[in-house]
Amino acid sequence: MIIGIFHSTSWPESKERIAKSLRENGNKRIIIASTALSMGFNFPDIRYTINWGPTRTILDFHQEAGRAGRDGNLSHVIVIYHGHQLSQCENDVKDFVNSDGCYRVACYKPFDDSIAPLNPHHNCCSNCFKLCECGSDNCNLVLPFEEQLGECVTLPTKTRVVTEFDKNDIESPFVELSASMPVALFSLKHSVKILEILDEIFGDIPTISLTSLALNEHLDSSYHEDFHELCDMPLDYISNKSESDEYEPDEYNLDDRLY
Repeated sequence: MIIGIFHSTSWPESKERIAKSLRENGNKRIIIASTALSMGFNFPDIRYTINWGPTRTILDFHQEAGRAGRDGNLSHVIVIYHGHQLSQCENDVKDFVNSDGCYRVACYKPFDDSIAPLNPHHNCCSNCFKLCECGSDNCNLVLPFEEQLGECVTLPTKTRVVTEFDKNDIESPFVELSASMPVALFSLKHSVKILEILDEIFGDIPTISLTSLALNEHLDSSYHEDFHELCDMPLDYISNKSESDEYEPDEYNLDDRLY
């Protein structure tokens, strides 16, 4: 399996397998991770760091971007976000992601007023890439994440009207569900429970009964026994104590390409 998950409450054995795979060019090459992966690790050949949502602070961004390109080779830092996700971010982050100029200058400016775009521009950021006229072969390259995978199809969307009464009515069952969940495990059963709560309040999820039945039959006790056997540890091994996600900032990697 080439995909791994790494966060502060992951099992130690799982963390070690992922770290070993990255150090030794193993099978796991895509890691979905929190900032916990940035503490005490040094993987030299990470080529892409993708942020699903903006960081709260610009310093957090640099810390996470610094996972890539530690061997000095060109690497890519990509931020994917929706506008409303910026509401909890500092102004420096908002200025950075909304910049119509050089992203590198925007993200380093709070620390260094003299920062300038890299030359050649196609190795700097996606905005500078569009302006580059150096004429080299690399100037016209299309990176994998910029390729069009086919015609974009707009799927129909559904909306619901949520009143203040609905908000108050839904809070209690969500609090109860959250209290019943293990710290480090979110399963399909929890997803179904959330859908059931929403359907009970709004009555607008027509297939919830069939979904609940199918998943409850699939996620029976034998499934959990197989899961325990696979992990070779009981669920009560999960500790309520989590490692801190606080960290000290690394040196900034000026060789990363920003998008």
